[in-house]
Amino acid sequence: MAQKFNPTRVATPGRTVGSDGSFSLYPVEQLSGYMMLARTLETWVTSGTKPNFSPTNPWLWELFDMATFEEVSVKEYDMINTDFMTGRHHFNVNEDDFDLKKTYTEFGNAKTHPEIIAYRERQRKGGAE
Repeated sequence: MAQKFNPTRVATPGRTVGSDGSFSLYPVEQLSGYMMLARTLETWVTSGTKPNFSPTNPWLWELFDMATFEEVSVKEYDMINTDFMTGRHHFNVNEDDFDLKKTYTEFGNAKTHPEIIAYRERQRKGGAE
């Protein structure tokens, strides 16, 4: 679970990435009391007229899509957002197959990885303190 503000904010800006125990995207301005982590571009364009969208597919992602975010400066974000708003930004979309067995194996191997073991030990000690 993530910490929640009390009282809830009356306005969380659209295009916010938030943490509510997992990650959430707030496509439009709305109420929210969870931690704001970052800003992103719009993932829903009702008209479907921008690159990567269409009138019959106004959303960016499909079920089970995996998204990768890039850290940029505020100045870079403003430039990218301007390009997006004017229809000049193209998302980098790649087709790939999700290998459940490989992912399951990687998660299993992580349990014995020295860095993860050390992290969990620090986490346990911090919780105890």
